[in-house]
Amino acid sequence: KTEPAVDAATVDGSMVAADVAAEDMNENAVSTDEKKSVGRARKTQSVTKDEEPLVDSDEIEVMSLIPNVSYEDERTSDFYRWDKAGQIETMTFDAIKAMHRKYKTYFGDMWLRPLDERVIKKLGLIRTYEKYDYLMDESNYTYDNIDNVLDGISSVSAGLKITVINRIKDMVAEGVVSDIKVLRKIENRLDIDLISFL
Repeated sequence: KTEPAVDAATVDGSMVAADVAAEDMNENAVSTDEKKSVGRARKTQSVTKDEEPLVDSDEIEVMSLIPNVSYEDERTSDFYRWDKAGQIETMTFDAIKAMHRKYKTYFGDMWLRPLDERVIKKLGLIRTYEKYDYLMDESNYTYDNIDNVLDGISSVSAGLKITVINRIKDMVAEGVVSDIKVLRKIENRLDIDLISFL
């Protein structure tokens, strides 16, 4: 069922949200086993057909992808706070739905990520988080692919851009990304210094 995703697209009125909802309806389930674990981020929980459908009272772990995010559920006065990227808070599925309905930027701009694949599918966010996984996957930082990666980085929010740049710096410091041509392209496009991390 993708009714909440369609409702979200209707409420938002944005073509991107509508495209995501339409894509979600037509797309086959994406196996998280095929996705590579990225940085310090936890993998989204894989869901099989045998698992129960989501209930509003289900508690879902939600991870921050950027630092300094907070949310207050006006209906219950519950307050959630993520001080750093990678921090996890537990929210009910009902609170996540309310957050997504009222403030699409929390998930649409990739500030937060539910760590349950069922929630991502239900809210029509599959393509959104595929983009995040793509940007954080070290195997994409090759000379042939770096222009696509840089285009993706340019299109994300400022907060997420900082998180991705910090991940790139970590990859360079760890020696995972060391091709000088790739580093120069990143430096020129994002106006940052990476050679000093080698």
